[in-house]
Amino acid sequence: MIVVGLGGCNRISDSDIVTASGILLKDQLDTDYKEAFDTWRTGAPWQSESMAETLVDNDAIPAWAEGTYDMCVYWERAFSKTSTVRQQGPDLVSRCTGIGWGWILMNRDLQFHILETGFRWIDYEDDVAIQSGSVVVIDAWDEPISEE
Repeated sequence: MIVVGLGGCNRISDSDIVTASGILLKDQLDTDYKEAFDTWRTGAPWQSESMAETLVDNDAIPAWAEGTYDMCVYWERAFSKTSTVRQQGPDLVSRCTGIGWGWILMNRDLQFHILETGFRWIDYEDDVAIQSGSVVVIDAWDEPISEE
């Protein structure tokens, strides 16, 4: 079981927990993006911050996590990248658009457990969809095995 604490002495507000949840999930998804898409980029080409959605859904807290975590947060954000391949005749324009998402448990001490991360995407060439997919990178909804 991996539980990480960001520490703090003062009582943290719900909005601070939500903000921290988004930051942690975005950071994890940047790593996941690089691995899932085998790219040299340092992270996903996220759309503007205003495109992010962060929702508290405490009904989604698994039974094993009740009493340990105070909040379950869902986060998603759109990403998009466009590249041009120069060739004889008209250049080929490739575009990938999609959504990255994640679920995370947090407590007031900022200890957290990432439940799930994943991506959905569509690849286009000259505005024609050529491929789409969905992948779950982290799936940790089951109770962690105790290391004792």
